[in-house]
Formats: sequence, structure tokens, C-alpha cells
Amino acid sequence: YLTDDEIQLFCDYFSTKPPWYLDIFNLALSTGLRVSGLVNLRAEDFIKEGIDGKAAYFMMVVEKDEKLRYVPLSNEALRLVRKRIDRAKNPRKALEIFSFAPEIPPARHIERAKQGFLFFEMSKPNTISRIFAKAEHELGVRDREITFHSTRHTFPTRYLENGEDLETLQEILGHASIITTQIYAKVTMKKIAKNIDLRAKI
Repeated sequence: YLTDDEIQLFCDYFSTKPPWYLDIFNLALSTGLRVSGLVNLRAEDFIKEGIDGKAAYFMMVVEKDEKLRYVPLSNEALRLVRKRIDRAKNPRKALEIFSFAPEIPPARHIERAKQGFLFFEMSKPNTISRIFAKAEHELGVRDREITFHSTRHTFPTRYLENGEDLETLQEILGHASIITTQIYAKVTMKKIAKNIDLRAKI
């Protein structure tokens, strides 16, 4: 998973790049979605449900040939999704990216925007993987292996640290077995134990 310092490091880096870089990074951290899920998100996948008299927001997601699942959106994730939906409604906004990627045909991105893709600026998962790898290289983050998929591991770690339950996390991540989800509980326990040990030495 990514540490708080690493998250801030990447956020600072992406804030100097095309706006969608930071958006997709933060949405990944807020939802635990894989790159394949993020690249295929559409406005039509965004739904609102009334639960116990309150509005709850979800994204319908299918990843890795899994069954359809509903990923709940936090306030931050909801803000990002609404922002991306607003951008996708106006295909002309897609033209802004060509100051950064002039070699990419505009028509492809405009068409994706018309189709409602939240991240119309890319069409293949390896695009964001390459962007993240470049960021890692330029930032000099080499003491341990980090990839964009690390955001998926970061989400459940932070989720459990906030006291949420393992069974709900299993549903959010789409794990077929609770055993897979329990890995994150062990990671969280180790992290908590390490922090307690550090405080004890102060």
C-alpha cells in the first residue's frame, strides 16, 4: 500500500500534469477500483439510491470478468465522479489534453466523451500504468516496488484502519472469498502494531 507521505508526493506530482491524472489517482484511492474498472467507467454507471431515508451513491462496476457489483462512493469519490461526468458532457473539453498529448487523434477522445466515459482521455489500462511508472521514476521512489495497482491495496488498508468491517470490504472489492480480504486485515494489524511500537520508543 501507499503511505500518507507517498500519496502526498504523487498528488503533488500529478497536480502539475493534465487534470485527469490527479482525478483518476484520487478516485482509485477512494474506491479501490482496478485500472480496468476505471478506464471503463461511464456516466450511466453512476446511480443514486435511497437508503434509510438518505441518498447513497454507487458506481456499477464489472472487472476481470467478475459479476456486476456496486461500489459505494464516499464524499470525495462522489465529487470526483460528478466532476468527470460534467467534463464528459462537453466533448470539446477533450481538446484540452492535446497540449500534453498531440500525437493522439482528437476524434478518439471526443467519441469516448460522447459515449459518457468518465476518463475519456485514455482508452487502454496501460496508459495510466505508464503514467504512474513515469511518475515513480521522476520522483525517485525506488526503495520498494510501487505501481498504480498499489492504490487498490491502499484503499482497503485505510478502510479497515477507519474501523469498517471486513465483510463489507469483501463486497466492495469483489473478492470471491473472505480469505483474500483478510490479507488486508493482517496488513492493517501489522501497521497498527508498528505505530504502537514507535510511540512506545518516544
